[in-house]
Amino acid sequence: MSPLGLVLEGATGMPVAEYLESRLWGPLGAERDAFWSTDRQGQEFALCCLNATLRDYARFGRLYLEGGARDGRQIIPAVWVDASVTPEAAHLQPGDNSASSWTFGYGYKWWIPENPQGDFTAIGVWGQYIYVDPARGVIVVKTSADPDFDDNDHESVAAFRAIARAVTADRGM
Repeated sequence: MSPLGLVLEGATGMPVAEYLESRLWGPLGAERDAFWSTDRQGQEFALCCLNATLRDYARFGRLYLEGGARDGRQIIPAVWVDASVTPEAAHLQPGDNSASSWTFGYGYKWWIPENPQGDFTAIGVWGQYIYVDPARGVIVVKTSADPDFDDNDHESVAAFRAIARAVTADRGM
């Protein structure tokens, strides 16, 4: 298990999967159970590898789009949601950055694309994404099995932004 998973388990007295279900997955209205990939001892990789359906990933994106609330109930504190998508340190800022080797900014597990437009994305291994554009009210979820996923993040974000523009143009925004 990851150190983060061990800390979470120790602090809550619950296995991480049970904590996820009780505090997040159930309250956000997920349709299906999510599960983490596990190590050889059956311990969850709490640092990555959460498996869920596209619709449930989209529900998680919607939770962030709505400031951590669902149906008027605050599930994640709004201040946490805002802080998690707001890079603070110099090396975490998006764009050309002499303090970083990457052009995306970074929050708490969320990436902030170059030329920030208020949008942010979760990026998983092999090309998994939850893209959120709060200004347009658009969420895009993508799964794939892309062996070159590290090389395609910019192209994927460009496609997500184009989708968000097209969807909002159709709505007259």
